[in-house]
Amino acid sequence: MSKRSKKKNPSALTAKDRENIEFNAALDRQKAAWVKKFNITLAVVMSVVFLCILLLPVFSMSFTRSLKDIIGDAAGELDESADEDFTMVTSMSFLDFLTALAGGYEDSVGYIAANNNSGIESSAVDEVFRSFVSDDEVAELDRAYYVAFALAIALFAVYIINIATVSVYRSKGKDSVILAIFFALLSALSVAQWIFFVIVGAGAADKGQLQPHIGSYFLLFAGITLMTVYIIQRVKIGKINKQYREVAVAKEN
Repeated sequence: MSKRSKKKNPSALTAKDRENIEFNAALDRQKAAWVKKFNITLAVVMSVVFLCILLLPVFSMSFTRSLKDIIGDAAGELDESADEDFTMVTSMSFLDFLTALAGGYEDSVGYIAANNNSGIESSAVDEVFRSFVSDDEVAELDRAYYVAFALAIALFAVYIINIATVSVYRSKGKDSVILAIFFALLSALSVAQWIFFVIVGAGAADKGQLQPHIGSYFLLFAGITLMTVYIIQRVKIGKINKQYREVAVAKEN
């Protein structure tokens, strides 16, 4: 006995069915385009986050003092016209926050003194700093460091998990609640770190200029972009899914 063919008979489809099939195919192309846009955005964002975590400076500390402040009693009767301002700048990346403790510094002032770009000997910088910064203020800066240290660990962990989940789900064209959760966490941390550095800078405004650096801004924009594009993609795909038309099953031969 011959087996029936499992191929559908095109002639069994009505004109309306063929129209619906073409309409659904167009929707499939729209969905694929949105998925592609998000995948490109995701690749760019993950590359930027990688640079921000490991390479780019995210926090800048700038302190300006006069020559009299730096050399102290040795300045003697230094003429006012001969006095100059010296600016000491120390920048930190998230990698610096992760590894600074390994340097064996006494506190945050010790780190700043050892890693400034003024060209002045670190011991002199350390002495000047401690002359105009109270112990309470040093302790406050130390606490800020530990918060930044925790943020760096959280960012690094969430970044690695994002890479893993993206590899598992997006490579197969799938989406998941887990992906959404870790995208949201990465975005939240990118905003939190920038806000934190702004708060630290505002709290130390009378001592120097402490502020987010370029990596902090890049991370902020990357996180916001990631979540914005992801939400737009999900909304668009949700709307597309509601537009699909039913197609009658064609009869078999």
